[in-house]
Amino acid sequence: MEWFHLEDNFLLLFFFMATGIGWLLGRFQDKQSQPSSSPVNGRRSPSIFPAIVEKTTDVFIKMLEASPESIESHIALGNLFKSKGDLGKAIEIHQNAIGREGGTLAQRSTARLALAQDFLSAGLFDRAETLFLDLHKSGEYQELCLEFLAGLYEREHDWVRAIETVQHLNLHNGQPGASVVAHYFCELAQKALSMNQVELARQHLENAHKQDKKCARSTLLLAEIEIKHGNHEAALSAYLQTSEQESALIPDILQPLKICYQKINDLEGWGKFLKKCLKESKKIPIILAFTETIREKEGSKEAIKFMLSELRMHPSLIGLYHLIGYYVESKPVKAKEDALILQDFIGKLAEAKSHYQCHFCGFTGKILYWQCPNCKRWGTTFSYWEEQGEI
Repeated sequence: MEWFHLEDNFLLLFFFMATGIGWLLGRFQDKQSQPSSSPVNGRRSPSIFPAIVEKTTDVFIKMLEASPESIESHIALGNLFKSKGDLGKAIEIHQNAIGREGGTLAQRSTARLALAQDFLSAGLFDRAETLFLDLHKSGEYQELCLEFLAGLYEREHDWVRAIETVQHLNLHNGQPGASVVAHYFCELAQKALSMNQVELARQHLENAHKQDKKCARSTLLLAEIEIKHGNHEAALSAYLQTSEQESALIPDILQPLKICYQKINDLEGWGKFLKKCLKESKKIPIILAFTETIREKEGSKEAIKFMLSELRMHPSLIGLYHLIGYYVESKPVKAKEDALILQDFIGKLAEAKSHYQCHFCGFTGKILYWQCPNCKRWGTTFSYWEEQGEI
């Protein structure tokens, strides 16, 4: 079946021609009213273009209403206004399409879907939800409606209904959505923790683990619960499990991991863990942590030697910042002043850099987002310290 009938194509062509003529008239009127391209009496003469477009649209809609097979043209026109940001006009046109007599069930369902998307874009979530649910019950666009509903519940932070919707969606398309559901349970856990409901948070994290045994976020949250309550051995175990589940999170867990090793008096284990990480990765946070262990055992001079050898292979602003810090510790007072000025300057340069990136869309930021703010995907944003250097 063709998308538009011949008569509808002619009407659309007429609409675009009329709109183009309106634009040209608006340009001509602007030039006539502003011969010197400067305001007249402190004001510019208003363009007639918006009024012409409005009138042209109204005429075009009336012409469509005279056509018995114009629902598809209504939908196309509404989508055009939506793409231009005029949601009010898009909603009006799509509502007119739904209210028209005639047309097939599929056409009317398509118009309802378009209107539901208009409501969603306009932030009218209740209306959008009602239409999506009605369409799903009718058997039309079921999978697509579930996808929109899941996104809607995400935006409303209604994680319980989001879980139900995604699980229902998985039954439709057969695609694994367990990792997304695991993140939803983690969101519920964080909400419970904010209300000091620790046991409820543990239950949500257990559900997250059942959904996705590789969910590093749930393990990390469990580690944070354990360390907060002084269970350092349990926290250490959870942090080590996190590092195995997602090695990209190692730079983020180094500090609390060191605290756990210190609390259980196992600094030797801390050193072994860092050596193991250095064999697998030369990311600057790991290098810095190992350099600090050298400084604590052997002093600043040995730390400087190690840091210099690593910076030659892996240049880094943050590495240079810490190197100057070790240098300042080992020098007399007079030599420290210039070094501190340089260190402060390098520190500001390092702070301006982003160290987190979405592996899917490339979004960068300075903090860890479990859901990418740009592409809205879950679990795709991690630290991206380059092993060859990050200058």
